Amino acid sequence: MLVVLLLIGAYIQKPEYIIYSIISGSGGDTRDTELFVIVYQPWDTDGTVTEIVRKHCTMNGTPNRLTIHLYHSMYALNHGQAYYTKIFEYSEDEIIGPPPAW
Repeated sequence: MLVVLLLIGAYIQKPEYIIYSIISGSGGDTRDTELFVIVYQPWDTDGTVTEIVRKHCTMNGTPNRLTIHLYHSMYALNHGQAYYTKIFEYSEDEIIGPPPAW
């Protein structure tokens, strides 16, 4: 029983998700970004994706194309087993450059 409680406590303390890797490329007047995210608490996938997009665009600006790949674990990420992939295409009037450096 104690072991079960310790495992539940350790699981609850994990963050909702971790952005493991970001691949960003640009050329000419386009920017493409791919996010590889490990989700530890997959209760609300759409809400999690919305939060990731909002935070990414706030910190890095809005790219022309943003692709988010969600994985259940590091094992799944290493083996390319995404359980959810979402692609966002933004029009020219929606694109915002990254904020200025300090």
